[in-house]
Order: sequence, then structure tokens, then C-alpha cells
Amino acid sequence: MSEPRSLPRFSDLPLRRDDPPYSAWGLYGEDDQLGALNGLPDELVRKNAREEIQSGIRFITIFADIDFMTLDEIYSSDHQDNVNGIHAWAEKGIVGRGVLLDFHKWRLANNIGYEPFKTGSISPNQLKAVVEAQGLELKFGDILLLRTGYTAAFNRLSEEQAEIYASVVPPALSGVEQSEDVLE
Repeated sequence: MSEPRSLPRFSDLPLRRDDPPYSAWGLYGEDDQLGALNGLPDELVRKNAREEIQSGIRFITIFADIDFMTLDEIYSSDHQDNVNGIHAWAEKGIVGRGVLLDFHKWRLANNIGYEPFKTGSISPNQLKAVVEAQGLELKFGDILLLRTGYTAAFNRLSEEQAEIYASVVPPALSGVEQSEDVLE
């Protein structure tokens, strides 16, 4: 893995002419398998462990027995290699400073509607307002966790309502806005 001297500006993406829009493929070298996880080098993980751990609460996400596609498969229909698959992430592990953005608490305090079972979005400005309201300082390499209120809303559903929502294909769900502003 080679470290980039500096991160490119969003307006300079993609780095190579034939790469997908807004991608930074090649930033950490041609043979890189970790992508943005290179933003969590061992030194930063050690520093965060020393300075940031307050509660000791931890969580793990298990990827076992799930058939994942690699980025090559998504963008080229080439199923011959195994480049940028989740296997590389699992080998290295994902350890970093987790930052919880409590959108649900913020939106309730600010009387902002949100319907998790309908198509909708949480804007970058709303996320920035949550960060400000919580007095957070986001740092390079942070792993953002977003509490939207989905679980609270789901737990209020009757069994019949839950079955109705489960039968909708594709599901109509709300989440973080899909936009260039979010990517940037």
C-alpha cells in the first residue's frame, strides 16, 4: 500500500479517464485492495485506541456466508478475478473511531418529519446540523454510524404492517441522500 501525498479534490475525480464517475481508484496504488480503508492506517488506529475510547462498547459486523460481488464484477461484468472484494477488508479488519450521528434525536428535537418506510432522504445539511448539535469534530478516517429512527418505527408496526412492508419489492425506504453533495 502506498500512501497518497494528499487527497485529490472532488472536482478532480475520477483520477483516470476510463474509471467510473467520482471514483478515486488508483489513489493508493494500482494493486490496492482496501480503497478508503487505507484512511485507517495502523498508526491512526493506535492513536484512536489511546485517545478516543471512552465506553469500551464495541460491535462487530460478520460477513460470513454472504455472496459478495467485487467492484470489478459490478462495473465490468468480469467475474474472472477477485479484485476489491470484501475478503480484503475482512483480512485487514475494519477498526476505527466510530462516530454516532443521532439524526433521530435531532429531528425529534427540531420537529422534523421523517418516514423511514417511504422513499425519502437525509440531506448533507441535516447531517451537518446533527454534527453541530452534538458538538462533534469529524476527523479523517472516522467511521460514521447513523441512527435514523428506523428501528423505533419498525418496533411500532403491527405484525400485519411489517408483513406488508416486507412484501414491497423493491422496498421503499428512506436514507442518506444520493447526490454529488453527499459524495463530496
